[in-house]
Amino acid sequence: MLTLETMATIKDYIDKETVYNFDDAILTHYHTNVPCIENYTFDKYLIAMMLTGNKDVAWSEERLRFQPQSIFIPPKDIKMTVEIEDASPLKPADCIVLDISNDFVFDLFVELKDKWKLEWNHIKMSGKIDRFYHFTNALDLCKSFQKFYEVQQNESSSLSFLTDLALKEIIFLLLQSSACEALLKQSEPQKNNPFFEAVAHIKNHFNKPIKIEELAKISCMSISVFYKKFKENLGCTPNDYIILERIKFAKKLIVNTDLLFTDVAIQSGFNSPEYFHRKFKALEKYTPLEYRTIHAKRIA
Repeated sequence: MLTLETMATIKDYIDKETVYNFDDAILTHYHTNVPCIENYTFDKYLIAMMLTGNKDVAWSEERLRFQPQSIFIPPKDIKMTVEIEDASPLKPADCIVLDISNDFVFDLFVELKDKWKLEWNHIKMSGKIDRFYHFTNALDLCKSFQKFYEVQQNESSSLSFLTDLALKEIIFLLLQSSACEALLKQSEPQKNNPFFEAVAHIKNHFNKPIKIEELAKISCMSISVFYKKFKENLGCTPNDYIILERIKFAKKLIVNTDLLFTDVAIQSGFNSPEYFHRKFKALEKYTPLEYRTIHAKRIA
């Protein structure tokens, strides 16, 4: 995810690093209790929020003061220096960093654009945006981020549902900001990819019969060329991609509902419960029942 060069050993100054793993995101809480300087290079766009303390961030000719109640999306593939001058055990610097999967961002954009017909050009997020993607006084975004973090502190049977909802709210707000283009370029299967519309069609209709002929027509290709190029660009066949989308949806139903597995299979687009069971086990290494049991224990 990142390369790290540091002027102090991490254990010398980070009192606690807490990581929360989800299907679609990773949230890390950094707690720093002594002054330090670090050098970072990120290979994708991450979303950070200061909770307490301050960080001075510098890259190229840019500098900014990262303060509480502000959001910062660091530049990608650029070396940055992060300095914390006044941290102490009594005045620690606390920061949370969110890494959201590209598929999650892309799926939500497709849903908002195609299902809800949102026109992004007419939506603007409140709050000041300066330099790169540094959001100050963006109250709605900070509130959503804080809520997402607080959800993880509570033990609840609805944790997975609330996490998914909070993630969508954060991305929804960021897609209304100057960060929209960068996030979408990062999340698309490939920049300006001819398969963009075909992939969007699969994501919107995965639980219905989808013909390869239909996808090829959307991409303006013959069936043979579409099939070959799709695999070259996305690393799997169109049929495999459809199965992956169905399994992704099935996993959410298994964790967030009490549906019978036969109903999960049908709602996810599988014609046969037996075929669903076989594909689920092959991709997830667990049966649907084992998967539900494991996740029930995690939130119990």
